[in-house]
Amino acid sequence: MLYRFVSLTVFALFVVFSVTGCGEDGPSWAGTWSLKSVDGQDWRALLVLFGATVEDKWTFHDDGTWDMEITVKILGGETQTEKMAGTYTITETTFTMSSPDPEFSLAPSGDPVDEETGTWVRDGSMLTLTLSDGQVLVFEKI
Repeated sequence: MLYRFVSLTVFALFVVFSVTGCGEDGPSWAGTWSLKSVDGQDWRALLVLFGATVEDKWTFHDDGTWDMEITVKILGGETQTEKMAGTYTITETTFTMSSPDPEFSLAPSGDPVDEETGTWVRDGSMLTLTLSDGQVLVFEKI
């Protein structure tokens, strides 16, 4: 009786995994993310010291496009929003991001570039990008 139960359970699991798959089809950044740190430092900290608040959204779409929106609210009520968009490609460990925007750079202190490249690691809701110049950006899925 126990043997039959175990056999049926194993068979049922085999059928479920054969039909539905077990995991993602490949690497994915799809979804909306928020930049948490640059080189281990909270990039918002300096702005908060001056009474500003920051909201950011980086959305990666399944079709290989991305868009970003950063809104800074300054003490006194003034609001400034920056938007940017582009394309991206990823492999199991590397990425390339580009944008037609002449101000494009993932590195906050970097000069504008045509594209950014580097390596990446996703651990659950955290995405870490290591740029080719060594800077490390950590995003959290929102």
